[in-house]
Amino acid sequence: MKNTASVCVAIAMVVLAASSASAGQGAADKGAAVYAAQKCSMCHSVAGKGGKLALDGAGSNLGKLSAADITEWIVKPAEAAKKHASKAKPPMRAYASLPKEDLDNLVAYMVSLKK
Repeated sequence: MKNTASVCVAIAMVVLAASSASAGQGAADKGAAVYAAQKCSMCHSVAGKGGKLALDGAGSNLGKLSAADITEWIVKPAEAAKKHASKAKPPMRAYASLPKEDLDNLVAYMVSLKK
């Protein structure tokens, strides 16, 4: 009986982990749509498509940023630029009014690019 309970707990943990990973990918997919809708590709590029500031691959600093850092770059870019000593021109526009769900999904998309 004790072994059965342990097996059930283990199975539940595996199912939860799988659904969490799936939810993360869903958020990243929604974030890609936010990236497109907000026209981020006017300045930034992914997979070689878009503006001059690559978000993936060689030369990208995205891999060094936490989700909180990415959020700050989106919502308060002037503060993030000072914090990270960025001299990129033109300065990034603030997206402070982006709905929280869109912001969270966009950050999930950016985090997915680091993999």
